[in-house]
Amino acid sequence: SEQASRTEQLISQLSREKSVLAQVVVQALDEFEAQMGRVLADELLALAEAQHSFHADTAAQMQTLCVTLRSIGASSANAASDKRSDWTGADGHNANANAN
Repeated sequence: SEQASRTEQLISQLSREKSVLAQVVVQALDEFEAQMGRVLADELLALAEAQHSFHADTAAQMQTLCVTLRSIGASSANAASDKRSDWTGADGHNANANAN
């Protein structure tokens, strides 16, 4: 009888300890999840900001390149037009042919 009572007390104590341990584990997991959520959000923000900066810089470089290429294209078109006007007369015919 005393043995059965002692066994019951041990089982009851183990059950309480198991319950406390389960609460500690759940609390630790909740804290870990919250901390990881903050860390991952911070890391994601840093990555997004770096990507945004990279793409903004690339877009600015592309804009500069487009302006430069348009300028070169306009200069080339004007130079070609000047060469054509040297080669043709005011009436649009070959100036050298008219001289002959």
